[in-house]
Amino acid sequence: MLDGQGNKEDERPLRLRRAGPRRTGATARQRARERRAEELAARLQDEIAAHYATHRALLESRGMLDSVIKSISEAVFIKDLDSRYLVFNAAAERMFEVGAAQVLGRKADALFGAEAARRMLAADLDVIQSRAPITYEVTGAAVDSARIYLTTKAPFFDTTGEMVGIISISKDSTERKQQELAFARQAAQLAMAQRIARTGSWEHDLVKGTVWRSEEVCRLLGVPRHEIDTTLQAFMDYIEPAAVPRVRAALARTMETGEPYSEEYWLRTAGGRRYVHSMAEIARAPDGRAMRIVGTVQDITDRKLADDRLRESEAELAEAQRIAHFGSWAWDIASGAIRWSAETYRMFGVAPDEFSPSLDAYWQFVHPDDLEPVQRATLASLDAARDFTIDYRIVPRDGEVRVVHSVGELRRAPDGTPIGMTGTIYDITDRKRAEDALRRSEKRLAQAQEIARVGSWEIDLLDGQQVVSDGACRIFGLDPAAGPYRLRDLRAMMSPADREQIDAAAGAMISGGAALDLELRIDRADGAQRIVHSVAEVLRDADGVPVALLGTVQDVTERRQYEEALAESHREMRQLYHHLQEVQEDERGRIAREVHDEFGAVLTALHLAVHRLTNLAAPASPEAAEVIAQMRGMLATASESLDHIVDGLQPQMLTYLGIAATVDWYCSKFADRTKIRCESELPKKELEVEPQAAVALFRCLQESLTNVAKHARARQVHVVLAARGANIELDVADDGRGLGHTPGRRPNGFGIRGMTERVTRLGGQVVMDSGPLGGTRVRVTLPRNNTNN
Repeated sequence: MLDGQGNKEDERPLRLRRAGPRRTGATARQRARERRAEELAARLQDEIAAHYATHRALLESRGMLDSVIKSISEAVFIKDLDSRYLVFNAAAERMFEVGAAQVLGRKADALFGAEAARRMLAADLDVIQSRAPITYEVTGAAVDSARIYLTTKAPFFDTTGEMVGIISISKDSTERKQQELAFARQAAQLAMAQRIARTGSWEHDLVKGTVWRSEEVCRLLGVPRHEIDTTLQAFMDYIEPAAVPRVRAALARTMETGEPYSEEYWLRTAGGRRYVHSMAEIARAPDGRAMRIVGTVQDITDRKLADDRLRESEAELAEAQRIAHFGSWAWDIASGAIRWSAETYRMFGVAPDEFSPSLDAYWQFVHPDDLEPVQRATLASLDAARDFTIDYRIVPRDGEVRVVHSVGELRRAPDGTPIGMTGTIYDITDRKRAEDALRRSEKRLAQAQEIARVGSWEIDLLDGQQVVSDGACRIFGLDPAAGPYRLRDLRAMMSPADREQIDAAAGAMISGGAALDLELRIDRADGAQRIVHSVAEVLRDADGVPVALLGTVQDVTERRQYEEALAESHREMRQLYHHLQEVQEDERGRIAREVHDEFGAVLTALHLAVHRLTNLAAPASPEAAEVIAQMRGMLATASESLDHIVDGLQPQMLTYLGIAATVDWYCSKFADRTKIRCESELPKKELEVEPQAAVALFRCLQESLTNVAKHARARQVHVVLAARGANIELDVADDGRGLGHTPGRRPNGFGIRGMTERVTRLGGQVVMDSGPLGGTRVRVTLPRNNTNN
C-alpha cells in the first residue's frame, strides 16, 4: 500500500516483548504487580492488535481509493490547507502535462504560470473560506490551453470532522462545450437569419394544443416571450378580425387534407399594423398521425407597401401618360413581340383586347409620306447599334392625322448584339401647332415692331446670354444681318449721362425697385439723333431670385416732336383763350357802359315824357289814363331788364362797391330768382382785390350758382368769401346730390374748364369735392397780389 509519498508500508503487526525472566521467590506484592503488568500488557496487546486492524483496514480503503483515483478518467488531485498537492492522478498528469513526482508537495505557483496559479489559488481560498464545494469552467492551465475543463473543488475532512485539505475533480468538457457552443451558434445564426429575413418560426402541438413561437415572432408581435399565451386563440387575437375566418379555414383545410398552408394577412401588433406571410406543413408520427403543424411567419409589410406603391405608381404613370399623351413601348427582336402601354393604345385609337401590336401592324398607322423615313431610321438604328429619335405623322383609327415624337433605346446582349428596343412615343400635335402659331406670331410681332418702330432685348442673368431683336437693331441704325449684337453695342450710342442713369435704374430694379422706364437720346450709327423710350422689368423665379431682364425700346422721336408741337399749340391756344377772355370782359364792360348810358338816357327821357303826358291827358280821358299806366309798367320792366343785362355783362357794384358787396348782392338775387336759400359769409371790411381777380371770383360765383340751379336739386347754398394769409378764398357749398349723382354733369365741362383756365392764369386753383352739407363744394383760391398777368 502507498503512503502519502507513494512508498510501500510494512504490513507486519507490532508485538511487545517481556522485560526479562520471572524471578522466583518473589513476594506476594511483587507477584501482584506482575499480574497487573501482565494484564496491562495483554490489554495493550489487544489495543495494538485492534489499532493494527484498523490501520490495515484504512490502508486497504486508501488502496482502494488510490485505485479508484488512478482508474477514473477525470483528473483528481488533493491538496492540503496550504494548497500543496498530496494526490495527483494520471488524468491530472495528462491534463497538466506534468508528472505526479514533480507536483506532489508543491504549490501551483511553483509549477504553473502566474495567471494560471493565481486562478487555482484563488479557487482554493474560496473553498477554504466557504467550506463548501464550488464548480467552474477553466481552460487548460498548461500547454493545451484550447481544452475546457469543468472543475469541482470541495473541502476534505478527517474522521473528526476537521477540514484537512481540498479535493478537486476536473472533467474534460471540451467536446460537450464545443457542441453546446455550436448549438448556441446555430441557434444565434438562425435567430439572426430570422431577424434579418423578418421570418419567425412556430409550432402548433396538436396533441397538447399548445403553440411555441420563436423569438422573432415575439419581436414581431412586440410582446416578450413570457407574456405571450401559448394557445392558438392567443395568436388569433393579433390577426385583424376580417382575416380570422379565412386563416381558421386555411388551418382546418391543412389539418384535414395535409396540403401546405399559405396565407397573408394584417397583424395588430404593439408596434402598429404589420402585414405577414405565414406558411406551414403537417408533421406526422411514424403511424401517420398528425402531431404538429410546423410553420413560419414572415413580416412582408415593406414588400406589401412597396407593391401597393408600385401599383399606385403604375396607375399614376398610366394616368400621367394619358394626361400628357405620352406612351411607351418595348420590342423584342428575337420573338418580334411588341408591348404597348395603355396610352399608346389610346394614341392609335385601338383597344388592348382587340388589337395585337406587331411591327407590320404598326407600319399601317404611320402616315404614307413618313413611312419610308421611319423604317429607314429604325433599320439604321439596328445596323449601327445606336438609339434613334424621330418626329413623324400617324393616322389613328379615327382618321385624324397626329404628329408624334418617338425615341428608341437599343438593348444589347453582353456581346453587343441587339436583342430589343424600348422607347416612348409622345403626341406633339398640339406642340407643333403651337410652334407654328408661335413662328407666325413672332413673324407678325417682328412686322408690328418694324411698323411701330419697337424693338426688344433680353438678358439671362444665370448664363449671361443676351438677345437683341432685329427691331432694336434697326432703331439704333444697325444691320440685323451683321449681328448678333449685344447690349453694349446699343449702350455705346447713348450719352454718358444716359448710360449712368440707365445703369443706376437697372441696378435698383434688380435689387427690388421699380421697373425701368426712361427716355434716352442716342446718336445712331448713321449719325442721326433719335429719342428712344426704354422700358424694362425683372423676371424672377418662385423664390424671388432675379433670373432675367426683359425690355423694349421704341423710337419716339416723331411722337416727341408731335407732342412738343401740340404742347406749343396748347400754349398758344391758352394764350388766345386768355386774350379772348380779356377782350370779352373789356367788350362786356364797354357794352354795359354803352347800354347803360344810351338806353338809360332813353328810358329816363321816356319816363319824363310819360309823366308829362299823364299831366296833360289823364284828366281828359280815362282810357288815356289806363294806357299811360300800362306805359309806366312797361318802362319799369324795361328799366329792370336793362339793369339785369348790364349787371350780367359786368356788375357796376363790382367796380364801385367791391367784391364782398357784389357777392352779397348776387347771392340775394340768386335766392329771389331760384327760391333756393343762399347764405353768404363775408369779411367785416371790404377786401382789396385787383380788378382781374375780382372779375375772376365773380365769374366763378356765377358759374357755381348756375350749376347748383341746373343740376344739384339743392335746398340751400352756403357761400364764404374770406382772406386767408396771402390768398383770397371763395367757397360755394350746396346740400344737393353731389357730383357722382348728377347725370350728364362733368367736372371738366366747359364751365368748369373756363373757371379753371381763368383762375390758373392768375396763379390760383379750383378744387371740386364733397362739401360739408353733403352736396358739392367748389373752392377757388387766388393770390391777393397777382404778378402773373
